[in-house]
Amino acid sequence: MIKTSDLCFSYPSGVAVFDRFSWSVSAGEAWTVIGPSGCGKSTLLLLIAGLLRPDDGSLLINGMQLERPRPRTGLVLQEYGLLPWSTVWENAALGLLIRGYYGHDGKHTPADEDLTQAKSRVDHWLERLNIDHVKDRFPHQISGGQRQRTAIARTLALHPDLILMDEPFGALDALTRENMQLLMLGLYAEHHLTHVIVTHNIEEAVILGKNIMILCNPPIGSVEIMVNNDSSWGTRGYRNTSEYLDRCRYLRNEMGVNGALA
Repeated sequence: MIKTSDLCFSYPSGVAVFDRFSWSVSAGEAWTVIGPSGCGKSTLLLLIAGLLRPDDGSLLINGMQLERPRPRTGLVLQEYGLLPWSTVWENAALGLLIRGYYGHDGKHTPADEDLTQAKSRVDHWLERLNIDHVKDRFPHQISGGQRQRTAIARTLALHPDLILMDEPFGALDALTRENMQLLMLGLYAEHHLTHVIVTHNIEEAVILGKNIMILCNPPIGSVEIMVNNDSSWGTRGYRNTSEYLDRCRYLRNEMGVNGALA
């Protein structure tokens, strides 16, 4: 699904983030990426999303060299990216509008499916994410969790095969954050969408990642630490198991060794 080979990337300031970085993700895998601020977590997501271009090396998605943002990659940001002047429904349908499913006047424009089907996908995900009752409200009228669900609905309405999430729940309170984590696990169990989630929270990395990658200080030339989280991951009550606590403890120790918690 995702394959980077000898990937190099530096910002215009000259700061090198990746130097011959190689990593692969198979279709249907659930990954979390964790590490200290400034280690390149968000940069990696933007490269995979096609919003940044590598200086050298290759980045393949489904065997194709990534030259630009691809239609079936969904990106969810911590800031939600909602339009304040649009309703929940309109925000959830924004991706379809941008992709040319319908115009501002509501008339059908050429696309690969009927307008009614496209709109029904928005309705489906608003209902599935339990925000259909606020579909006519504006972002400032709903909670943080509902705003994040709207952003997720907008992504899922596009039928993605890859979801990238950058600190998606960092601004939420603890209870809402846990509910959103459970929501993502439920969606993964149902659809097995490949996802890569960046987080700075060790517990969240263990809950959401069947595979966990720790990035340390750049420039990053190789993946220093990989953690397989395959034992009881994704099962109900995993958060209360000894395996979960062991994984959290292991990550803390490994990140401490590499100075990530300094």
